[in-house]
Amino acid sequence: MTTSLAHRLSSIVALLALACGSSSMGQDAKPSESTAEGAAPAAPAVPPEPAMEPKEFLDHVVRRDSLQIALAGLVKEHGEEPSVGKLAHRMATNCTAIDVIVRKVGKKANLDVVEGIDDAGRAVIDRFKDLRGLALDKAYIMWLAEDQAQEYLAFRWQYDNTKQEDVRAFAMQTLPIVGVHQRVSDEVNQVVNKEELRIAAEKKAAEEKAAEEKRIADAMAKAQKNAPKQPPARKSMLKTAPKEPPPPADEPK
Repeated sequence: MTTSLAHRLSSIVALLALACGSSSMGQDAKPSESTAEGAAPAAPAVPPEPAMEPKEFLDHVVRRDSLQIALAGLVKEHGEEPSVGKLAHRMATNCTAIDVIVRKVGKKANLDVVEGIDDAGRAVIDRFKDLRGLALDKAYIMWLAEDQAQEYLAFRWQYDNTKQEDVRAFAMQTLPIVGVHQRVSDEVNQVVNKEELRIAAEKKAAEEKAAEEKRIADAMAKAQKNAPKQPPARKSMLKTAPKEPPPPADEPK
């Protein structure tokens, strides 16, 4: 990756830090597991397998950038929560810049990347396109927090595993940006969807408790079923002598 591309990505990190007003974002200057700490998924979900071939990964980034830009446009036009709108604007700005860079990376690596949004992305847009106001803000930020947790895994895998040097350099430079997106989207989500997340957490805890109680009950039932049966007690063949009646009480004199 050229110095100019690396410099442009570094500039995006700085712009995001200034826009979000967080003094701690400068700590995300290099790939680190700590970038993802505290950024729990917005809803229970199994992240997609992050292992991708270099071209598959670049295609994924282009499609995701296009989707993020489209969703940000919906939120900026129809949402009402300032913190969500501000983040949507920053996502659109960053994804537009990353989209330009990823295409240059693909060209340099002789990998032809795809164009536009795929069917899965269009399905996401269809979920949100008719929402308005706070309902749109809540749905968007809930989705974004989970999406960025998954994106972090995809970029981290490329940084740790890909053998294509241009793609690895791109993942290394972009990973801190994705880490900031993940953390900030989770922070906003924790505020905007505070009640929804509380209810979801209580429901999950109740389900886990019920599952654990069932596991214990099943284990006890299985242990009881498999326990060796005790033979019935044998009755003695000896006759027991009848008990003598108690002596009569002394009569009062």
